[in-house]
Amino acid sequence: MEWNIQRILNPPKPSLLSRFGACLIAAEEWWERNVSFRDFHRRMDAVREAYERTSPPDWKTEEGTRRALRRLAHDAETRARQPDEGGT
Repeated sequence: MEWNIQRILNPPKPSLLSRFGACLIAAEEWWERNVSFRDFHRRMDAVREAYERTSPPDWKTEEGTRRALRRLAHDAETRARQPDEGGT
């Protein structure tokens, strides 16, 4: 029993193989995260370009932006006034 407690409190030093494996796992996780973010940003750029190509020219003006913001504010006010449909 005492030996088990000492082993928990003072674990043995990790082997060289396990330390090397931990480094490989960390490098693999970093690479996957980096590639995933690059892929995400590449896809978002493609969506942004498609939006720019298909949006009407007046949407890119300040007046078009003001109209869109007014429309969003109006929708937010309308939703805030509606009762909760979730039943809770």
